[in-house]
Amino acid sequence: MWRPADTTEEADRLQFEAWRKMSADEKLRLAFEWSDLVRATFEDGIRGRHPEYTADEVRMARIRHELGDELFQRVYPGERLLQP
Repeated sequence: MWRPADTTEEADRLQFEAWRKMSADEKLRLAFEWSDLVRATFEDGIRGRHPEYTADEVRMARIRHELGDELFQRVYPGERLLQP
C-alpha cells in the first residue's frame, strides 16, 4: 500500500485505523474542512501575488482558476479575467 514518503508505516496504520472508525458524517465534515483549507491557502497565494486585489477579486480569481476561462465567462459574463 502506498504512503507518503515522510510517514512511517506505524503512523500510516494508525491514521488508517482512525479514518476507518469514523462515521460517514465525520468523514464528510473533514472533507469539507480540508476543502475550505485548500481554498483558503490558494486564496492566500493569490493575495501574495496580487496585493492590489480586493477580497472579491481574490475570490473571482480563484473561481476563474477552478472553472477555467470558458466556463467562467459563461457563468460570470462580463467579469474581468483576473490572474490567480
